[in-house]
Amino acid sequence: RRGAPVGVGALFSGGIDGVGISHSESLAVGRTLTLETWLRVDAFANDWMPVVQKATGSGPDSRSFSLWVNENGYLHFTSSSAAGFQSVANTPAGSIELYRWYHFAGVVDRTTGRMEVYLDGELVGVASTSVPNVDAVAHTSPLLFGRTLETSTAYAPFVGELDEVRLWNTARQQD
Repeated sequence: RRGAPVGVGALFSGGIDGVGISHSESLAVGRTLTLETWLRVDAFANDWMPVVQKATGSGPDSRSFSLWVNENGYLHFTSSSAAGFQSVANTPAGSIELYRWYHFAGVVDRTTGRMEVYLDGELVGVASTSVPNVDAVAHTSPLLFGRTLETSTAYAPFVGELDEVRLWNTARQQD
């Protein structure tokens, strides 16, 4: 936090090998957030695969933030407000190819209503609606990599690799 990222790297086979980090105040999201990671997708194992998320498992409205891969080859970045409104920004369909490394950055700035997603340093998507000027939903659930606490037949664990996952408590700029 405070501009100093925490990094993690891991290979996920799509099994039960997800990684979890217990909740701490340093993982609490307020009104600004940047999630960065290098990722490689090795299979589209189902409709949706969780990449990184801080959520309770009770559905989209409990996701402080999350990053998912969709079977149509795009990344789905979300953040829900304390009032239960989920904001979403996606990369374009087909923008994620198997076995290729990408740098992803998702930015939320609730004070300005901004939510953007970047792929390899280029702005590729923005939220279709303004992000509410309230804090993100707060809870004490763990930060998860490659898996989710939510259950659905449309979900499968992440198959691929993550490197240099960084969570910032600021809304970083493109440069």
